[in-house]
Amino acid sequence: MICTGSFSNQPYIFPMKNLFVFVFALFALAGCNSKDVEPIHAGEALAGTYSVTSFLFTRGDSTYHLPTLPYTVQGSQIITGKLEVTRLEAMNQVSLKLTLQEPGEPDAVFPIDNVEVRPDGDEYDLHVGSTQLATADGTTVDFDVTTRDSQTGESIVLKFEAKR
Repeated sequence: MICTGSFSNQPYIFPMKNLFVFVFALFALAGCNSKDVEPIHAGEALAGTYSVTSFLFTRGDSTYHLPTLPYTVQGSQIITGKLEVTRLEAMNQVSLKLTLQEPGEPDAVFPIDNVEVRPDGDEYDLHVGSTQLATADGTTVDFDVTTRDSQTGESIVLKFEAKR
């Protein structure tokens, strides 16, 4: 059937034409976002599992230093490490779980709960109270804490780097 005459005689053409313009405008505006949406919860940007690439622990005169992880001897991996960052329900809070693994030995696990994530430009600072534990950017975590044992007065240092 060939349509001759004006659109005013066809009641469904005008609303369909408006709907087409509306949908076209909606898709055009939806494509205008030039930035990625920032996570509402800062912990979302950091959550995940990281491979520990270096590790240093010092307590008093004892030092456990692994400048490169996984640590290998004659081509066999002897010690590996991972860091798990878990987003907590509290706004901008995460938990950290550092695990060092050595075949035939129980895992050495260092949990740190209720770590506050503070945005700092393109990075995030990780704090427990007023103590800054680490700096992270979503692909790398640089952990560096030096403190003193309150009972013995010994210096304690824990440093490690972890990457996704």
